[in-house]
Amino acid sequence: MHKLPARQFYFVERKKQNVSDRSRLRLPRGKVETRRVTVCVAAVASHGSTIVCIADKALSYGDQIVWDSDSTKIICLNGGDAVALTAGAEGYIARYLMKISPFKGYKNDLLGIICFLEEKYKETFEEIQDIEVLIPHGITREQYVAAISSPGEKPVIQCINEQMTKFQRNFDCQLLVCGFWGGSQPYILDIGPPGRVTDYTAIGFHAVGEGASSAVGRLLFVGHKRTDGVAHTLFDCFDAKAAAEMTASVGYEWDGYFITGAGARRLVEDAKPLIDRVWAKRNRSPFRKKKDPDALPNPPGDWEIRLRKFVAKSLGVENDIGIRVDKID
Repeated sequence: MHKLPARQFYFVERKKQNVSDRSRLRLPRGKVETRRVTVCVAAVASHGSTIVCIADKALSYGDQIVWDSDSTKIICLNGGDAVALTAGAEGYIARYLMKISPFKGYKNDLLGIICFLEEKYKETFEEIQDIEVLIPHGITREQYVAAISSPGEKPVIQCINEQMTKFQRNFDCQLLVCGFWGGSQPYILDIGPPGRVTDYTAIGFHAVGEGASSAVGRLLFVGHKRTDGVAHTLFDCFDAKAAAEMTASVGYEWDGYFITGAGARRLVEDAKPLIDRVWAKRNRSPFRKKKDPDALPNPPGDWEIRLRKFVAKSLGVENDIGIRVDKID
């Protein structure tokens, strides 16, 4: 009998299956791409005063190795004025983050934020496309545009054009950027190929990554509302992430952040095991009368109060717990 919680046992067994054959640990020859295979979830909470963000921590190397890591997929931008939840190829994501991290306008006009993100995405796309496609052929973007625009059969240029199209189709770089503009207005922005920003703030939640459809479906099923409190929304986002774990590339470990008009705050680590225990009990079938011997312990009877306190501590209001916690949930 295994002695791990059910969800964690699933991941351990999956990892065992992935590495039981030593040949599976051999990375493919040539270029091996590191990817943030993932699910990232963001949801508006507490009447729009807070955004809750959750992301798993799995990385993949090539097509054969997927593992939980000590990395984080929730990146603070400009000192925490906003956060980016990242999904895609590491090299593409890293280059784009270098361009958008120092931006000082994440609390200013929303249209300006969207235009900036789209402009930098286009820059990133063209720079990497030049490096991966054009430079190996010894031509510049200007030479390529002139050649493809002129009449006549050019087999070499046609071959390059096919590679340019393939690069565009496979450009794996998607982010959620979350923050507050104008002091009090939340935003959840999805940016991905071909460089268009979509605003999901009116819907109130969104997800990116390979497990996104499962996560969004779960949030729809449980009926998440932007009026739900912060602790309530934190649990719903974790529940959505757990639902996405059925996707083979979504990891077990996770990070959580809160964003308010004051900036980004990380979820305290002590909250995670409590949420896991609450989730394990609430998702148990009513027909399962006997508790599995390897199941997580039931949460304490005052779990809701404890979770609210963890949320308050994460938001920096633990010294005023009797008053402020009612406001955040």
